Amino acid sequence: MAPQFCEPSRLDAAWNSIRRWLPVVMTAGTASLASAQAPLPPMEPKPVVAPKVADTVKPADGKPEAAKFEKQYEVKFDGTEWSKIIDWLEKETGLMCITKDKPQGSITLKPNKKYTLGELIDLLNERLEQDNFIILRKSQSFSFYAADQKIPLVHTPNVSREELMTRGKTEYVQHIIPLVTLQADDVRDQVKKTLSPFGEVQSFGTDQLLVRDKAAYVRNVLMVIDEIIKNKNDQY
Repeated sequence: MAPQFCEPSRLDAAWNSIRRWLPVVMTAGTASLASAQAPLPPMEPKPVVAPKVADTVKPADGKPEAAKFEKQYEVKFDGTEWSKIIDWLEKETGLMCITKDKPQGSITLKPNKKYTLGELIDLLNERLEQDNFIILRKSQSFSFYAADQKIPLVHTPNVSREELMTRGKTEYVQHIIPLVTLQADDVRDQVKKTLSPFGEVQSFGTDQLLVRDKAAYVRNVLMVIDEIIKNKNDQY
């Protein structure tokens, strides 16, 4: 079969149509390519909003706010016998009473406030003074001791600095104080002067002191040590 060829007139018409549309197609293709290759406009960074943090309230006395979260106790004793008060303390605090001697009689206490455990023991100790007793609180128990005698070292609870700040002023404790840049032998006698008649202090290594006394006195020793260190640093 012989090959068929398009007529010249048809070829010319087709070519003329291609030439007419080719520039439009080329222009559109170039524009699309340029658009694809053009760099994107820089994105403005979104402002970073810092998370809101609650203001930290610092107590005026510089003590940790651990006591703020302590359980509060309401006291209503109206001619209540000490045996019942001891039962109440065991139930409310979860501490066991392990003691040889106990106060006798009854007391009336109806304050219009609530107390932390440390404050509650202070309140009871103030009332117990006339009976010559003092409450000694340990981690799992509490006992009654004669207020006019020194509490044995083995019975005195050792507390951390944080716990020391939550203890009642009248509670006997022992605490190890790091001296940082000081020597124990250089400050021991000065610290001794700030303690109660039953208070004791001894060197614990070369740069620590072991202090044993009511919590209020031990806290005062911390202030004395801090002041000595500050004065020493100011000299250099």
